[in-house]
Amino acid sequence: MQSSKQKNRGFTLVEIMIVVIIIGLLASMAYPAFMKVKTHSLASRVANDFRTFSGLFVTYTLDNGVYPADSSPGAIPAGMEGYIKSGNWTENTAIGGKYDWIYNGLTGTPVAAVGVSGYTTGDEPVLELDKIMDDGNLSSGLIQKSGDSVIFIIE
Repeated sequence: MQSSKQKNRGFTLVEIMIVVIIIGLLASMAYPAFMKVKTHSLASRVANDFRTFSGLFVTYTLDNGVYPADSSPGAIPAGMEGYIKSGNWTENTAIGGKYDWIYNGLTGTPVAAVGVSGYTTGDEPVLELDKIMDDGNLSSGLIQKSGDSVIFIIE
């Protein structure tokens, strides 16, 4: 005669809880690394855009003998329509906000700069941007920050 007892197969509640805790610990260790990679990626995109746009403004200046006039954030400066694609300049940047052309034509600092006005991601991507392109100090050098704006000084 066979026993009516069947061997239960499966996991106990304790085993399941241990697995959940291990998964949670692994996720909590991976999150900071993921955020660091994300921050570097955002900063790299803006750095690439700054280099590209500054090159286009220098090309315009070589063609026309003068930088284009100052413009408002998100607006393509007059005369730059043939140099900059509308979507690249007018849409939100990787760090939020709009690209901006700053030109004062007078003696001062900066004379000509490409910037992002109204960024929304916080300061970490901007600090990373400064480390990628400049000296790591947002109050001096080619990358400077003021309020919710960051600029890349061309001249």
